[in-house]
Amino acid sequence: MSQMKCQTCKHSRIGQIGRKLEVDTKSTFAMSRLTTHSQPMPVTFSTVHVNMTLLQLVQKGRHLNILQNYFIQLFQYSNMIINEQTLKERNQLFELIYNLQLCQAYS
Repeated sequence: MSQMKCQTCKHSRIGQIGRKLEVDTKSTFAMSRLTTHSQPMPVTFSTVHVNMTLLQLVQKGRHLNILQNYFIQLFQYSNMIINEQTLKERNQLFELIYNLQLCQAYS
């Protein structure tokens, strides 16, 4: 699971890395041309070393898809996700986990 941060608006795209890193990065860059911001500007990514953060190592499959939605919802809470990945409905279990983590952080 990875996070690619746009250098223009600092919003992120959450993605799965299942292929060689260079291939996944190229597909992310190609997809960035179709990605929209909250403001009218192009999405700009730099190199993998600058823009990509590894969020968690997980094997491919259903678990990874659920985890991707979880991270997207987390980034959406702080308004740091690109428009293309904004979830229309929030997962109640993810909200509970997020709120519990906030409570632990403040105690």
